[in-house]
Amino acid sequence: MWSHVFAGFTIGLSAGLGCVATCAPIFLAAGLQGADGPRRGVWALLQLLFGRLAGYVAFGLALGAVGKALLPSGVNILPFFGIAEILLAAFLVAYGLGFAANRSKFCAGLGAANRFARFPFFIGLLTGFALCPPFLAAAVVALRAESISGSAIIFTAFFAGTSVYALPFFVVPFAGKVVSSGALRRLGQAAVFVMAAWFFIKGVSVFSPVPKVWEPPYPESADLAAVEPGATRFEFLKAPRRKWNAYEEKTGAPAMERRIGIIYYSQDTFPEGRAPKGYAGPVPSLVSLDNSGKIRGISLHHNIETGSYAARLDPVFLQSLKGKPYTDPFRVGEDIDAITGATKTLDAFLISLRETVRDAALNDMGLPGLAIASSDVKLSSIGPLLALIPLTACALIVYFMGLTRIRYVILGVTVIVLGFAFRTYLDLSGFLGAIHSGADIFTTAPQFALLLFIALAGSAAFGRFYCGYFCPFGALSELVSKIPTPKIALSRRGDGFFRPAKYIVLAGLIVAYLMTRNAGVFFIEPFAITFAAPGQLSLMWSGGSMLVIFAGLMLAVNLAIPRFWCRYLCPTGACLSVLSLLGIWYTERKESACHGCYNQGFGRRHECFNCLPVRGAAPDGIKDET
Repeated sequence: MWSHVFAGFTIGLSAGLGCVATCAPIFLAAGLQGADGPRRGVWALLQLLFGRLAGYVAFGLALGAVGKALLPSGVNILPFFGIAEILLAAFLVAYGLGFAANRSKFCAGLGAANRFARFPFFIGLLTGFALCPPFLAAAVVALRAESISGSAIIFTAFFAGTSVYALPFFVVPFAGKVVSSGALRRLGQAAVFVMAAWFFIKGVSVFSPVPKVWEPPYPESADLAAVEPGATRFEFLKAPRRKWNAYEEKTGAPAMERRIGIIYYSQDTFPEGRAPKGYAGPVPSLVSLDNSGKIRGISLHHNIETGSYAARLDPVFLQSLKGKPYTDPFRVGEDIDAITGATKTLDAFLISLRETVRDAALNDMGLPGLAIASSDVKLSSIGPLLALIPLTACALIVYFMGLTRIRYVILGVTVIVLGFAFRTYLDLSGFLGAIHSGADIFTTAPQFALLLFIALAGSAAFGRFYCGYFCPFGALSELVSKIPTPKIALSRRGDGFFRPAKYIVLAGLIVAYLMTRNAGVFFIEPFAITFAAPGQLSLMWSGGSMLVIFAGLMLAVNLAIPRFWCRYLCPTGACLSVLSLLGIWYTERKESACHGCYNQGFGRRHECFNCLPVRGAAPDGIKDET
C-alpha cells in the first residue's frame, strides 16, 4: 500500500504544477467567486477539489479493473508499457518546452465564472479526466499496480501531490489575484524534465536483454562445506522448514558423531522474488547456527550483485559476524562495521541475514522471543546524520555571509567527516540504490536520504551547492588545487570544449547500465576508491588496479587544473547541474569578482560551485583571452 502512496504522491508532487497549470483558469474562476465575500470563493474551490478527487478515484478504479483483466490473460503487455513510457517521455519534454501547451477552448469554457455558481463539483469531476501529461504518467504507473485498490490508491495519492500546487489559489478569494512567480514556473518545467528522464529510462529498461528476475541456484554440498568446513556429513531436512544438520565425528569414536550446527538458506525465508535486493539483485547467504542461536559460520552464496560491491563482503567481514546471537540488532556502524560505498549491498545482505537468523531461532528452533523489537532495528549509523545537520547550517551561513576563508574549514570538515570517517557521498550507484529502495531509503539509509535531499534542494535553490560544500571528493580536489604548483590556464575555447564531456559520460554510463544491468559501470567514479579504508583499498587494487590509478590521477590533475573532474567529467555533477538550471536563489556573479572558475560560473548558474569569489582576484585555471 505504502509503495502505491509513495509512487502516486511523488508523481503528483513532481509534475503536478503542470497539471494544475493546465486547469489554472478553472481554479482562478472558482476563487473569484469570493467577490461577495471570501467564504464563497473558498467553498467553490473546495467543491472543485472534491470533484477532482472523485474523478481521479473513479478513473483509478476503472484503470485497475482494466489492468486486472488484461494481466492474468497471459498477454505480454510489457512492450506496451515500454513504448508508452518512451512516448510519454517525449511528450513530457515537448510539454516542458511549451510545444504541447493545452489551450483547449473546452477548459476555457468550463472556467467561465458564471458556471461555477451552480456546478463547481461537477466541473472538478471533469477535470479529473483531463488527459494532460502528468495525468498520463500516473495512469501508466497505476496500470502496473495490477489491482483495483492499488490503482485507486495511486490516483488518490496523485491527487494529494497535485493539490499542493492548488493551495495558492485559496489566496484568490482574499487577495483577488495570484502573483506569478518565475521561480515556480522554472520549478514546474524542471519537474517535467525529471519525469521525462524517469519514464524514458523505465521504458528503455523494458527492452533490456537481461532477465528481470534472477534466482540463485540452490546450495550444494560444496556450498555447505564453506559454512561448516569441519563437518563430515550434512543431513537435509524439509520440515518444518528446509535446513541442513551439520555433523562431525567424535574424537576417538569414528562410529559416533554429533551435530555442530544447523545451516539455513536466506532465500528460503522470503516469498519467491521478495528477498531484499542490492544494486543488481538479491544477496543470499548460508548461515549456520548453534543450539543457542549464535552464528557459527556464514558464507555469501551465488549472486549477480555488482562485483565490486559483492567483493567487499569479504571473508574478513563475514568472520566478524561469527558469534553474534539471533537477538543482535545488526546495526551498521555500531554492531557491524560499515562497508565503503556498498550501502545498498550491505543493507540487503544484513536484512536477509537478520530475518533468516531470527525466523530460524524463533519458528524452527523454538528459542525465546527477541530482546529488541524489530521496529527498533536501524541498519544505518546515526553519525552521518549528526554531522550533516550542523554542517548544512554552517554552509548556509557561510554562503549567505560570503565567508570565503571559513568555507575552506567546511571543505576540510567535509573531507574528514563525510569522506574518510563516514564515507557518505552521492554517486550514480547511490542514485540507483535510492530508485530501487523508494520510500524504504528513509529507514535503510537515512543519512543518504538526507544528503540526497540537501543535494537536490540545494541545487534547485543555489546552483551546484552540493558540489561546492558537501562532496568529499570535490572538497579534497579543491584543497589539493591550493597547493602552490604551476597551473595550466585553459582558454575559453578549451573550457567550452571540455565542459560537455560530463554529459557524454553520464549518457554513456546510463546506456551501459540499461544494456548490462550491471551497476559496476558506475564504479568509474572515484569516490569509493578515494575514501576507502586501507584494507578495502588493497581489495580494490586486486580487483581493478586501473580504477585506483584513475582515482589517483583525478586527484593529482588538480595540481595543474583545479577541480578538473568536477568541471569536466563528473556524471553525478552533470545530473545536479541540470537541476541547478533553476537556481531559484542563486546570486549572479560578476566576472571581475570571480576568482574560481568564471567561465563556469559567470552567466551559468548550473556550472557554478558557489566558491564565494573575492573581487579583484585572478581566475583560477581559466585564461582570460579578452
